[in-house]
Amino acid sequence: MRQPQTKRTTPHSDLDIFQKLPWLLDASAWGLPLSAAGLDRDAFMLGGNGRLSARLGWQTPYCTLDRILGPYFDGYAFYASHYFRQDHVVLARDWQPPLDWQTTQHYLWRVRGTAIFVTQDSDGALELTTINAVLPGADPICLYRLFILRNVGQGPVLDFGLWVDALPEVMYPGPGHWSRIEPVGNGRLLETVTEYRLSTKPPYQGDLQRFRVAVRGLVGGQTRGLQALVKPLDRLDPGQTVEVAHYVIVAPDGVAASANSAANLFEQRLAEKGLSEPLKEARAWWLDWQRGGTQFTCSDVRVQDAVDAVMVLEKVCEHFTGGFTVIDDYTGCFFRDSEGPFLTMLNSGRFHEVRRGLDFFYQADYTAGKFTNSHLLDLPLLEPPSGYDWSQHHLDTPGDVPNLRVWFYPLYHAFTGDLEPARARFDYLKASLLNQDFAANGYLATWSGDETYGVGPIGPMRKGHSADNSFIAIAAARGLADLARRMGKEADATELEHLAEQIHQSVEANLWLEDESRYAMRLDKDGRLDRTASSPGLMEPLWIGAATDDDDHAARSLEYVLEHLRRPSGLVRTIPDYEYTFGHAVGMLLVGLARLDHPRAEEVFHDLLRHLPPSAVCGEYYTDDARGPVVAAKYISYTIYGHLARIWEAGVNIDALLFYLSGYGPHAAEGRAALKPHLPSGWREMAFRNLRLGDSCFDLEVARGRGQMRYRLRGHGPRTLNISLAAITKTGDASARLNGRAARPATVKPTRYGGQRWTFDLELGAGQTQTLQIREGA
Repeated sequence: MRQPQTKRTTPHSDLDIFQKLPWLLDASAWGLPLSAAGLDRDAFMLGGNGRLSARLGWQTPYCTLDRILGPYFDGYAFYASHYFRQDHVVLARDWQPPLDWQTTQHYLWRVRGTAIFVTQDSDGALELTTINAVLPGADPICLYRLFILRNVGQGPVLDFGLWVDALPEVMYPGPGHWSRIEPVGNGRLLETVTEYRLSTKPPYQGDLQRFRVAVRGLVGGQTRGLQALVKPLDRLDPGQTVEVAHYVIVAPDGVAASANSAANLFEQRLAEKGLSEPLKEARAWWLDWQRGGTQFTCSDVRVQDAVDAVMVLEKVCEHFTGGFTVIDDYTGCFFRDSEGPFLTMLNSGRFHEVRRGLDFFYQADYTAGKFTNSHLLDLPLLEPPSGYDWSQHHLDTPGDVPNLRVWFYPLYHAFTGDLEPARARFDYLKASLLNQDFAANGYLATWSGDETYGVGPIGPMRKGHSADNSFIAIAAARGLADLARRMGKEADATELEHLAEQIHQSVEANLWLEDESRYAMRLDKDGRLDRTASSPGLMEPLWIGAATDDDDHAARSLEYVLEHLRRPSGLVRTIPDYEYTFGHAVGMLLVGLARLDHPRAEEVFHDLLRHLPPSAVCGEYYTDDARGPVVAAKYISYTIYGHLARIWEAGVNIDALLFYLSGYGPHAAEGRAALKPHLPSGWREMAFRNLRLGDSCFDLEVARGRGQMRYRLRGHGPRTLNISLAAITKTGDASARLNGRAARPATVKPTRYGGQRWTFDLELGAGQTQTLQIREGA
């Protein structure tokens, strides 16, 4: 299908750099022309390579990079100790910075498919363009920026200059943690020594890690060593342009000269290949990574680019150890936060990233000596010895965390067909589930105390036994039982299935409210029923797969959310009459409605799009204002940015969006998959290229036209795949043709809401195409 194009909105696209690298103008639809101050706060994006990250936006003036983080993402405290303050661009006149530069045009965009960011400012006389990338790889670990100043006015600009006040200090100093600045050669060297205080076994407690940073800049082909990189401009005539390359190189090995030596080598590369070469290399890396996964295109470029934005974010937040990190005021690897990247990576066929994440958790659990909520990313990972007794491993955090730990494995198996990780770690997974002692809790799961929706009045309610977490436990037990049976562990499979059924019966007996057609929130710590309507527990059964699509109680609970907890704006409340909710509530609702073939699913699909802020990356908490759902930055006490770079909420919502559009349900071990595409009204077409199913893949194209829907599948081998494709018709008056011939569905089943689900069983060999056309009415 034809690739949608974005409208070129940059004020000046005729710079030499844009002629040399025209792909810099391939701006994501979520790039921003910013018309006024006050729209800036939500407009930032995150770049990184798993060792170094930085946030670019307009929260501070002049294209500042802040939260520069790396090469160690954790350390002394829970909050990341290795934040530098910023890489701050300052315009100066007569060498009296900062200049109050009154710009009238502001642009910020991300190059589609990459974590390369471009900004452009102009006041009608002077234009500043910045191109920013954290370069891939570790040789060197480098933050690279290209600044371009141009006179776009009618007369000369006099006594003007560019300052880059780079890395002035390390944030969050504490005991055993300090920094100092030393001049080194033509650049600057920052040394930071941090004492690590890890809650682990000796000899790891008190280890010292060191790293050094070289800050350099190339100005007109010359190197200047400064506290701030300065380009003096005695005169800049109309049309005249000057380029400044600025880079920060990190050397984490503690060798004094290493950062400076790496900077010297990098500088030599720039001299030989030109200032744009690092940008070309960064783009080539990103395009190669993108080609390795599923590509999604559609009629609505904003939806297509929202998927792209979140996929890039998730990759940026993949730490080199394998865990995924939040990188927003705090780091570390959280089990529940990993739902987001695990789902998006699996859906896009990037199985290697998920396997590395599972490996990280497994080793970190052993190294830390406990099943816990999160791990430091710089934990010195150890491999558990053969025969280690996981049944005696300490369960530090109850609730959703131990069950999500288990659920990730059947999820991974469904997409990949790879049973080896679960087989090698079966005792570990079983212990994570059974060490909770469900029998002592009446076969209900308890709260963890850190559920993301526990804000405001909900926080004190997280005591006792939770409907939400109990459904997660059901899904985990059933999923592990299925894996056990595949391994030939029949006794374990029977035990786990029995556990899942006991939890389910307890939920039904204790929490189902027949008079209100929904589940109650919990039994409190004294065993009393709390009848509060709470959307997480009502949406969880269908979202996580604890209930089948035809489960009446799960369907009625979801319908309750739609009718009573969804506001007209599309915001899904956590509990009635409370203004804040969690960022992926709308995604959970959309998944359930799509599974039920609910006629209002498309309405909630558009609700989800309204939740996307200017960066297209969802926040942690939401509330309503005149614009509809907005990130609730004012609620968060520890950041003014409202966690806009959230891997969890963004990933869950984009997974929901893709599930609504494709209905993809993989069963890789059997070489089969289910599809139930939904093409939103107003869309002509959409396509999924290289949908992976284990070691094979296939394409799905969906198009609307001439009174019919067309579904085209093409296999890419090596296996022959069995695809069950379902189409929803409004009435029974419909006809189908398969590859040009009249066809009958394998099954026709009425939906809960009056339509019919036609299901066709299609065999798809390597290179084979199957085209299904469905027409309703005469």
